[in-house]
Amino acid sequence: MENLKTKKIIDEIARIRKKDGISCEYIADKLTITTAGYWKIENGYTNLSVERLFQISEILGISLSVLLEEVKLIKL
Repeated sequence: MENLKTKKIIDEIARIRKKDGISCEYIADKLTITTAGYWKIENGYTNLSVERLFQISEILGISLSVLLEEVKLIKL
């Protein structure tokens, strides 16, 4: 199970994805993983690697620094 900071990041990713109308299937396709594989990342069953975090932020069209600032992990 992920730690609290990772959970906050994953929750923010899910919030942005849903707000922008982006499906789990779309992100999974862009990551070249199964939808189930992406679902496991977004639900905390698979660890979110730094590389995946960069990839997901690019797919969502948001910089990693902005994403982390959104969850109050860094101060810009």
